[in-house]
Amino acid sequence: DLGFRIELDWSTSDDEDQVALRLQSQLMVALPPPHDVVCVDLKPADDGDDVGVEMRVVRRREALRSVRVARALGSTQSTGDGAVVLARLIRSNLAPAPAADGAVAAGVPVLADHWRSVAVLSLCNCGLMVLPVELTRLSFLEKLYIDNNKLSVLPPEVGDLKNLKVLTVDNNMLVSVPVELRQCVLLEELSLEHNKLVRPLLDFRSVPKLRVLRLFGNPLEFLPEILPLHNLRHLTLANIRIDALESLKSVTVEIETENYSYFIAARHKLSAFFSLVFRFSSCHHPLLASALAKIMEDRTNQVAISKEENAVRQLISMISSDNRHVVEQACLALSSLASDISSAMQLIKCDIMKPIEAVLKSFDDEELISVLQVVVTLTFVSDHVAQKMLRKDVLKSLKALCAHKNSEVQRLSLFAVGNLAFCLETRRTLIHSESLRDLLIRSTFSQEKRVSKAAARALAILGMYVVGSD
Repeated sequence: DLGFRIELDWSTSDDEDQVALRLQSQLMVALPPPHDVVCVDLKPADDGDDVGVEMRVVRRREALRSVRVARALGSTQSTGDGAVVLARLIRSNLAPAPAADGAVAAGVPVLADHWRSVAVLSLCNCGLMVLPVELTRLSFLEKLYIDNNKLSVLPPEVGDLKNLKVLTVDNNMLVSVPVELRQCVLLEELSLEHNKLVRPLLDFRSVPKLRVLRLFGNPLEFLPEILPLHNLRHLTLANIRIDALESLKSVTVEIETENYSYFIAARHKLSAFFSLVFRFSSCHHPLLASALAKIMEDRTNQVAISKEENAVRQLISMISSDNRHVVEQACLALSSLASDISSAMQLIKCDIMKPIEAVLKSFDDEELISVLQVVVTLTFVSDHVAQKMLRKDVLKSLKALCAHKNSEVQRLSLFAVGNLAFCLETRRTLIHSESLRDLLIRSTFSQEKRVSKAAARALAILGMYVVGSD
């Protein structure tokens, strides 16, 4: 329930003092008049089971929950900026702090009652060059919108807004973000699009509830560590917008290629994005892993990433992640890369077989299936790749997995063996393994039709060599 809301507008052609007075007048007129409210207090009696009832009539206003302040469009510029007007408006609503006994106490004044209840404050298009520190007195503020101003910094006092859940500062001139922002532990949405952030010092470990992070349109050279953001489902970065369902089962990726010279000048439309997510371990975040799998569906993107050795190595490292979703998405991306001979050779060069061999010994069926899909693609792409892949430990693992309890693990393992047999050199190695041939023959009698078909396929490929050798 947003409660009562007001909108205040002014023209910058007016004197700031007059504007502040007029806005204060608008505020007081717009506020609903106070009305009588009956309050009932129930208290246990001093003796017995009786309940004491105390009734009193108090004068109350409807809580002011939302305030929108804006400067009139097309107004001429004054010598100052909107911060002066807002600061004076806030100060005009200060009152002495009441003492505990009801008497007026000396000391720091507090905001009037109707301001202290404000939960939503919009200050977009106010011409702000600084954010008035007085606003941080709004202790119940949950949403603060200060888009389309001229802010280059935010005051450290923004960390005093302990109830803040949404902060949007789009289309400003921010060059930094105060470290005190980490004190806003309830933050769920942070939007800093179209600023001048290069290396923002953002510590996300203290804001685990953050679901939306927008950094689109900033010349970033460094991406803060986002791995602690387990609830992140919407991310904009460089010229990319990523949006996912809560379950991460579906993700959309939008790539902006127009009107941003900083990104157009790059070698590829995704160069800036790749340089950020692959620099450290950011690609291990489930949301980014999903986005990378989606991006790798496009052939031109596959070519671009295959030229970045560090990016390829980071993708490969994701196979070893402790997060099953990251492993699954990494394998989807790697399978897309592996379908091209040159990209497959790059994967082999970057030692993709080391993490693959480790996962082939895993007890996690889902991880096995994901990695086996990469193996199936790699073994099929070329004879040279197949030769590089056929190691003693790999063959041993594949033979064991051909008899796995999970039918999909069996099927993929049998397909990988069959693909390896397409290469003459690897076929010679496989044909001399009697245990493998016996295993394939037994598998053709499997009750799972897809398993028996995969076994028959592998035998047929191996049988072609046997017939030819005779």
